[in-house]
Parts: sequence; C-alpha cells; structure tokens
Amino acid sequence: MIRLIKAHNELNGLKFVSFEFGLMAVGLILFGGYCLLAGKLGVGAFFGGVGLNCLPVVCFALRSLQSGQGKAGSIWDAQARARLMAENPHMLRDTLTLAGATLVPGLVLVMVGVEALRGKKVD
Repeated sequence: MIRLIKAHNELNGLKFVSFEFGLMAVGLILFGGYCLLAGKLGVGAFFGGVGLNCLPVVCFALRSLQSGQGKAGSIWDAQARARLMAENPHMLRDTLTLAGATLVPGLVLVMVGVEALRGKKVD
C-alpha cells in the first residue's frame, strides 16, 4: 500500500495530493463526528473511517514535500505521464486498488501501519 500511495502522489503532485486528501480527511472526519454525535453510529463510523484513510496519503505527501521533492506532478506533463505508465504497467490497477481500499473504513490506515511495523521501506 505504501508503494501505491507514493506512486499516486508522484503522479498527481505532492501539493495537489496534500490539499485534495487533506480536505477530504477534514470534511469526512468532521461529518463522521457529527453523525456519531447525532446517534448515527454506523454512518459516523463509515465516514470517519474513510476520512482516516486519507491521512496516510497526506502524511506521505507532506513528508516528501519537506524533503524537497515538491514537483507539480506527472499527470500534468504528457511525457512524464507516458514514462510513468511505461515504467508501471499496472498503474490503473494500482489506482483503482487505492481508491477501493480508501472506501473501506480504516483499511488503508491499517495496511500502512502493518507495512510500517513489518519494516517495509517507507522512504
């Protein structure tokens, strides 16, 4: 999952991903909290969990930005996009995997945590 997140961030641009997933995380977590307070536990847990899934994407993007890797993103450059697709023939599958996993409350957060605990290279 960490590899998928990093490839996604490289493709879309670190600043864009930080903003996009950060906004989704804040909005979904706040809405989930509101639902929990309103007594809708299932709905609140779902939206809160999906919001928490956005946090690892934001954290990896911000970490890369801090280390000076702040590029505009390959999705905006046709040549770079073609190079990335040639280097990563399963990019569409990986993107769909990340998108699908994000919709399962807490799944991405748990998967990244397990990978980090197992010692998979994070940087």
